[in-house]
Amino acid sequence: MGIKVSDRLRTSRGRYPVNDAFVVSGQDGRKRIEFSFAQEWGEERPIALEDLAGCLRASRDLDPDEICERIALFARKTGPLLGDAADEAVSDWQFAIGAAQEAIRMQEQVNGTRPWVSEAERVVKTTVTDPAGGVLFNCYNYTFGIGPENPGRYSSSIPSAPWVRTFSESRGGDYLFAVRSVEGGIEAFDICLVSCEGSLSLALLAQMLCFFNDQPLTRAALLEMGVGQLDGVDVAEVERMASALENENAVRFAETPVGKADAPHIQRIVQAMAALHLQRVTVDLFKSDDTGDSLAFDTFLSSLWYDFAMQLGAVKVGYCQECGAGFSLTGHRGLPKRYCSDECRTKAKNRRERDKVSRVRAMYMEGHSIPDIARELYAEKSERVAAKDIVSMLAKWPPLKQAIRDECAKKGEHPFARRCCEDGVISERQIELLEKRASRSGRQR
Repeated sequence: MGIKVSDRLRTSRGRYPVNDAFVVSGQDGRKRIEFSFAQEWGEERPIALEDLAGCLRASRDLDPDEICERIALFARKTGPLLGDAADEAVSDWQFAIGAAQEAIRMQEQVNGTRPWVSEAERVVKTTVTDPAGGVLFNCYNYTFGIGPENPGRYSSSIPSAPWVRTFSESRGGDYLFAVRSVEGGIEAFDICLVSCEGSLSLALLAQMLCFFNDQPLTRAALLEMGVGQLDGVDVAEVERMASALENENAVRFAETPVGKADAPHIQRIVQAMAALHLQRVTVDLFKSDDTGDSLAFDTFLSSLWYDFAMQLGAVKVGYCQECGAGFSLTGHRGLPKRYCSDECRTKAKNRRERDKVSRVRAMYMEGHSIPDIARELYAEKSERVAAKDIVSMLAKWPPLKQAIRDECAKKGEHPFARRCCEDGVISERQIELLEKRASRSGRQR
């Protein structure tokens, strides 16, 4: 079986060239993005995770069809997000976008570029104390969805849990656990970060087990971590200690606000989200491309998360002044970037021109002279050029033409028509014809 053209053109970053992407309905009735693969690479536009997150920023009030169209429009720039399939579920894209949005929001708060108004709103902080009120540890819980219970390509791209990481510091350590869960037909990753002042001990392990009594998957991951870090741990003994603490109500807990002081722990949650998306990245020391990068990404999405993870401290997001979509400003220099695309830049320019034309016409009807309008609205142009443009705008305006006709249809002086004539908006000959026409009409009546 010969190699597919799409396989030959696949980059080490998991990206494929496409001619088009459009929305179709699958056999199960669910919306999908179908790709038309290209035979060769054209211009490969740089894409960042922030750009992916921003493609649905302004879609909260959109109907499902509009959301599909926005995703398809973005997919035309990126190609498949999750591998080499000729089509991908819209729901997979939505969950992938949602995870990116939340990671970026948290990272912006950590970096100080986003206020802690709703303090990492999706992170729940619980302070765990002993009966005397002494703090034993703090626990940060965060959940992000990865797809329907029937696994999709996005869910399948992230390896199975449990996933455990330890961050050691001189003052103590952070212990992070990530496990899968299903609730309401939605599969998710539950990330739990436990932060304590002292080093891990048998007593602290028992207190943690007591706190996680109703979370069997997290308890199992916690025990696995404890066995690995504490020599000679007797699992049955630790379980007995945890049960005794629960019976004695020796572990108390209460939710507490998340704020700026919690930034280091929020940072680790973001790092965990990135790491979960990078579990299938491999090293290829003998790649044939000239990038100098020895990493090989199984999906384009994983490469986006890698780039994001490499610049966490510099993450900065801009928002399009036309459509509200977010885009990456990480590493951007020079003039401020105000639009997400050439299309939005053009739309904004056209809208500004329409607004200015409307203002020109309104000011003229209010009695402002053409030189005054030119000075106020077209200061960047010479007065002669601006006056010529203004006359053109007025001469093509149907309501002004109708106002002249209505005035000329009346007996007596026609000051507005004469003013327009003096300004070059209408000719003397045109006024004479309108007046003669009105005169003939009057005689016939």
